[in-house]
Amino acid sequence: MKTKSKNIFAFNIPFYFLVITVVGLCGVFYFINASSQHNNSQVIQTPEVVSDCNLNILRRTNLKLTKPMVLFDKEGEDQQLNPLKEAILSFINEQKVSDNVSSVSVYLREMNDGSWMSINGGELYSPGSLMKVPTLISILKDAEKNPSILEKELYFKKHFGGIPDQTITGPALPEGRSYKVKELMQYMIAYSDNDATATLNNEVNFETMTKLFTDMNQILPNKQQQDYPITAVEFSKFFRVLFNASYLNVEMSEYALDLLSKSAYKDGLIRGIDSNITVAHKFGERNVNGEQQLHEFGIVYLGNNPYLIGILTKGKNNKVLPFCISGISKIVFDYMKES
Repeated sequence: MKTKSKNIFAFNIPFYFLVITVVGLCGVFYFINASSQHNNSQVIQTPEVVSDCNLNILRRTNLKLTKPMVLFDKEGEDQQLNPLKEAILSFINEQKVSDNVSSVSVYLREMNDGSWMSINGGELYSPGSLMKVPTLISILKDAEKNPSILEKELYFKKHFGGIPDQTITGPALPEGRSYKVKELMQYMIAYSDNDATATLNNEVNFETMTKLFTDMNQILPNKQQQDYPITAVEFSKFFRVLFNASYLNVEMSEYALDLLSKSAYKDGLIRGIDSNITVAHKFGERNVNGEQQLHEFGIVYLGNNPYLIGILTKGKNNKVLPFCISGISKIVFDYMKES
């Protein structure tokens, strides 16, 4: 069972005040260092990563006078999570011996204090339908300035050809009718519908999508790109900025997470978690040259200790990959609940 020593930082001082204080000190150190360098009025177009006070801070730098903080990371994994990490590794090794999986990556983050751990966090995977989350964020980013976007109607004529087949499906989008953008987003997220996604992709402002990836300090996708390999650590950023409302405003972040909490997929993360717990989650699947991949990310709202978990898997049989995800999810949930 995980224990944490009681100290003034954990209990007597509100965490948000601690973060503000630490970030403020980091900003002072950065300003002192930057003041010795050449200074001009040019607007920087790439994100700025500052490493001070054992924190890595990612800021947006495409604004003139402000540099909003997008994300911050503690350097190094939380050693108190080692028992949990060992339990997960033992389970993964059992699955490999049984030939249920060939590769697994896991990312776990406690959302209150930023403690984190990862297993094989740098391996690349084909995200599949996970990429619907950046699409969602991009649409909502434009809707901040123009809320009428969500009410705009788009006509869906018939099923799109040439898009990847899915084995995990929900209710099909009825053909030959118009849908509001917000209705299509619900089909895209709740049912992972590819037709709804393709219809929305025709309307997505690709500059907004590009800016999202730039602000996340990630490799830019392009319209011709058939795949976008990504790691567990990198993809976690999209969920983290929604939880922190550090990229979208509070209203749109709530909107996005509410949609994600309505995902109809129940065979992965959800199967390992008590049914009364809210989980904002999204899965993705892909067949790459005969190799099956199944992934899922979610924020588990466990009382006062919400956590983010991402599990990415590769294997020969997509029928057993959900078992691997749900098994790891249960190990983590039971551990976090006991803590």
